Amino acid sequence: MKSILNYATLVFLASTLTFTSCKKETTVEKTVKETVTIYQNSKYTFSGSLNSGSANPGRLFPVSVGPIVNFTKDELGTKIQVSYDGRALGGALSGSATGVRFVLRVDSTVSPVFVPGSVNSTNTTLHISSASWFDSLPVGNHTAQMYVQTLGGTGAKSSSGVLLDPGGWGAKIIIKEFW
Repeated sequence: MKSILNYATLVFLASTLTFTSCKKETTVEKTVKETVTIYQNSKYTFSGSLNSGSANPGRLFPVSVGPIVNFTKDELGTKIQVSYDGRALGGALSGSATGVRFVLRVDSTVSPVFVPGSVNSTNTTLHISSASWFDSLPVGNHTAQMYVQTLGGTGAKSSSGVLLDPGGWGAKIIIKEFW
């Protein structure tokens, strides 16, 4: 097994090998053909209140919902994970709409690797999770925000009154920079 460690303690349960690293990067090799990468150092940025405004998405283009979250990427070669785990109101669906999909973006750009949240019935509040990962953002200031789009059927479709964290239960967008 080959692992890259960064200020970590790793236990190989399959081989009962325990390894502790105090170096910035250490490579451990074993005959198993597998690679495990562990990133331990992280920096977190949290949003404020999210239920500051609703959105009315249509079928063609996603629209932003909730506030913009500003963050700074500090180091070259790190990765960014943006996540939301909280309640969402799907709004009033109309036309051939069957639901709405929530996707987190950075600098208004969709990541090639994301997990969308969704609400698939009208005027319904559900607990959703959404996450996006960005591997090559430049060092500097960036913005993160949730986007929503109406989905389903052919023809006209829309939703009105889509909202993050309805009732203000304290859900947050979390941005994690990790090494």
